[in-house]
Amino acid sequence: MPGPAPYDGRDVTVVIAAYNASATLDEALGSVAAQSRRPREVLVADDCSTDGTPTVAESWRDRLPLRILRLDPNGGPAAARHAAITAATSPLVALLD
Repeated sequence: MPGPAPYDGRDVTVVIAAYNASATLDEALGSVAAQSRRPREVLVADDCSTDGTPTVAESWRDRLPLRILRLDPNGGPAAARHAAITAATSPLVALLD
């Protein structure tokens, strides 16, 4: 009997909880883009940032299957992760902090 099909990486949602992360978000998204297998989606949960976090995230829309969740009010990293995990469309979630 044949085994399961090899995992191809497309059933993963990458979740990034971000609060005032403009200094590090570009590198994090670049790391996702550099992987040998692309995720189904990347969710950036912007936890009410007051810096350029949304602008940095938006700049990756043409390079990654990206969705940005804008949260208000600021609820902290656990709330941001929860919101993104709830919105994920993949059966597997990878948290990138």
